[in-house]
Amino acid sequence: MELAILVLLLILALAILGALGVLIVSVRQSAQRATPRPSPAIVQSARNIGRGRIITIEILNPLEVASGQSWFAGIASSLAPSLVTKTVYDTAAKMMRQELAAAGVEAVVDVAMTTATPQTAVAPPMGMASGE
Repeated sequence: MELAILVLLLILALAILGALGVLIVSVRQSAQRATPRPSPAIVQSARNIGRGRIITIEILNPLEVASGQSWFAGIASSLAPSLVTKTVYDTAAKMMRQELAAAGVEAVVDVAMTTATPQTAVAPPMGMASGE
């Protein structure tokens, strides 16, 4: 008698698990259908609109960043600051590529040298809005 009840409970548990599995699959499929996907033409159009817009990032404290990552970098900063700076920029670019890819962003992340003098963020003159 106890064995029969145990078997009945096991069958009932399996049936509940099966129903739960079907419910989960159904919810996932409906969620995927509910998320509209843009057509390839719309995607290409959006890519063309964004062309020419570039985000630039300047790391203002590369030697301090390196020193905070490793004790050796602090020593290397005094001996070869340009090499340490290059390494910080390369590492930052790699991190940005990974994070953007994880977020589904298709981007070209490159490190480029410029001859312009570095600029720091400055408030716009009075009466001018940012971006004008």
